[in-house]
Amino acid sequence: MWSVEALSSLTEEQIQLWAELLERKTGIQLGEIRLSHLQTQVALRMKELELKDPDEYFHKVSQDYREWLIVMDRLLVKETQFFRHRESIDFVKREIFNRINADELNDSFDAWSLGCSTGEEAYSIAAAIHDGFTLAKGNTYFSVTGTDISQSALNHARKAVYSEARLVQLTDQEKSRYFNRGADSSQFVVKPEIAQRVNFIRGNICELDAMPKLPMDVIFCQNLLVYFRRWRRRDILKQLIDWLKPNGILIIGVGEIVGWEHNKIKAIPANGVQAYQRR
Repeated sequence: MWSVEALSSLTEEQIQLWAELLERKTGIQLGEIRLSHLQTQVALRMKELELKDPDEYFHKVSQDYREWLIVMDRLLVKETQFFRHRESIDFVKREIFNRINADELNDSFDAWSLGCSTGEEAYSIAAAIHDGFTLAKGNTYFSVTGTDISQSALNHARKAVYSEARLVQLTDQEKSRYFNRGADSSQFVVKPEIAQRVNFIRGNICELDAMPKLPMDVIFCQNLLVYFRRWRRRDILKQLIDWLKPNGILIIGVGEIVGWEHNKIKAIPANGVQAYQRR
């Protein structure tokens, strides 16, 4: 009798093979993904394919790109929320307000959300920018680009439809300002004036050279670097500097890297936010 429980335990050798495959293709260390989660997802997918040999399935994943994408989605896609880190979102809103008041926005304001998953962060940034321009009575064009390695997560993001569980960080006023009710009353749809500013593109943060180098005013790289080795975190940040416009802001998760310095950027003192500005 086939059962998930019967395949829920991989050998140490098999786990090592999965760890090497994951890091080689995504840069992510297996240690940041619960071992039980890996074993459960592998077992469930094997059941769907009616396979019983973990080595046979690993060989299939290694050789079949489409199968790799399926299992990668299940391992890496995580639930998130709107305004998950409110301090960073509010920081962007203040930055826009200050720049408009100083007459420093004459062209466009562009932001990038790396590892955007199902889109909550990208839309949160767009909502904050929209608020910033509204409060400061500015009419500069703005755009937000969300990138993620998971195509299924991006497909979800493009729909701009979310359950109320994803909005728990928002006040009732913010919900009404940013969302319309969906056909199903339990669903919330991002308002067009916000959603139309956001574009989603598939991209691997470990392959930044393959992405178009579009100048950005703000780059969000939060809760992502923690998955990589320290040397890779520094390499990624060093590359991201080249995407920033002069005075552009790079925001990362608090504590994701400590003591990082580069002659092209300076740290910005801000409570609850780890941010750097291009000189």
